[in-house]
Amino acid sequence: MIGLNNIAEKVQGTIRESSCLCEKGEIIHQPEFERILNSFPVWVLVYDARKIQACFINHEMANAVGSPPGFIEQENEYHTVHHCDAASAMNRFKAFDHFNSGEVKPLHSIGTLFLKNESAGSYNDVAAPIAIDQDGKTTYYAHFYSELNSLTLVNAYGLCDPGHLSPRQREVFAQLLKGISLHKIADKLGISIKTLEKHTHAIYSLSGVPNQRALMEACSRF
Repeated sequence: MIGLNNIAEKVQGTIRESSCLCEKGEIIHQPEFERILNSFPVWVLVYDARKIQACFINHEMANAVGSPPGFIEQENEYHTVHHCDAASAMNRFKAFDHFNSGEVKPLHSIGTLFLKNESAGSYNDVAAPIAIDQDGKTTYYAHFYSELNSLTLVNAYGLCDPGHLSPRQREVFAQLLKGISLHKIADKLGISIKTLEKHTHAIYSLSGVPNQRALMEACSRF
């Protein structure tokens, strides 16, 4: 779960350096908060650590489970156990108890989530604090989810930081991890092979690997 851990840490730092929190650890700048939580290739579900209530779901997770994205205004708009099995629901209750008691260390678990297409999958779940008040107590924490045993950009965060790439290069990165040939990637993205090679060179330089196969092998370790 190194990739998820790195994303969680980066989200923590970005939010704390932003203008979307007050000294009490309350969210005061919602657009910036949404931008940050939607800028990473990962599913995110945010909870208020002072009451067992989901308060935000990022667009990637909302799209997958069929829920409205963004801030959750009403308590019954997103139930704690919705879209997950009993084990995953228990993980969420454990996370609430953990952070509500004042702990700030991340919790790691694996659970099953049900998607809007009626499929189900096993997911890594890293619950980590994303906002802390002036007394050092967690006010909001987030569950970060990534598909288990699947090569995704989340894995890449264990190897490097794809956030340093352009949006197009991140698209190329995601396609490379699928094992697709360069010609097929170029056709899919509507770019020339020469342009694609410039993108892959930037990706390989950032990742410290020589080619696509090495990139896939390196990311598979995370």
